[in-house]
Amino acid sequence: MIRHIVLLKFKSDVSQAQIDEVLSFAQRLPTAIPEIRALAAGKNFTPRDDTFSHAIVDDFQSVEDLNKYSAHPVHLELVSLLRPLIEKLNFVDFEY
Repeated sequence: MIRHIVLLKFKSDVSQAQIDEVLSFAQRLPTAIPEIRALAAGKNFTPRDDTFSHAIVDDFQSVEDLNKYSAHPVHLELVSLLRPLIEKLNFVDFEY
């Protein structure tokens, strides 16, 4: 299995409605992209570190499935939606 973790920090002028729209869109990805085995998205609630405000975590069966997801038009739509709203972005992919 492959886990894809995206850590986000929204710009300070991004509204809660815009954040909710992004998270809702992300949570609908599995219905459009069959390679996604599981997906979770949400707000960071820990007071220990505020580097990132939100995370999106996806699981895939294989690296090939992750690559299909990365090129999928619906995923690219999410990327386009996020790009102007994000102050900071980081991601990591690993096999487990």
